[in-house]
Amino acid sequence: MSDSTTMHQRFDRKTLRTEQEKKITLGHKEDDQEEEQIWQQTADVLEEMIKETRSRLATLMKELEQNKEKAADLKNSAAAVQKEYDKIMSWADLYAGSSIEGKKMILRQLIDRVNIGRDFEIEVEFKISVAQFFDFLHPEGDKSVYYRAS
Repeated sequence: MSDSTTMHQRFDRKTLRTEQEKKITLGHKEDDQEEEQIWQQTADVLEEMIKETRSRLATLMKELEQNKEKAADLKNSAAAVQKEYDKIMSWADLYAGSSIEGKKMILRQLIDRVNIGRDFEIEVEFKISVAQFFDFLHPEGDKSVYYRAS
């Protein structure tokens, strides 16, 4: 059986005083150290909780920094992709705005051969490789989009 003398509970000063008065009426000696022990245990528990919270906060701060770095990398990648998209769209605009003779000339420069097989199977052989195409897109040597895409 448990009573208030054997259970550890959280107490405020008023409750502790009431409990001490009950003990005194039951014949127990007034024990000033008991109140001090309870407050010390409470302080120890709070100190442990603070340590755990600080440790968790440090871990979360590290994760936040890592996620910020990932977000910056993704933002840079998105900017590079947008730049490539803009280049391709400008080529598409140039092609769309060209005369039929101009379009034929552009296609002759890019396409080596077109084979049409049974069941209308179409095979196109280009004069340039994908690597050459990306080298043309990045003459300055920045092939980050090409390497991420592969």
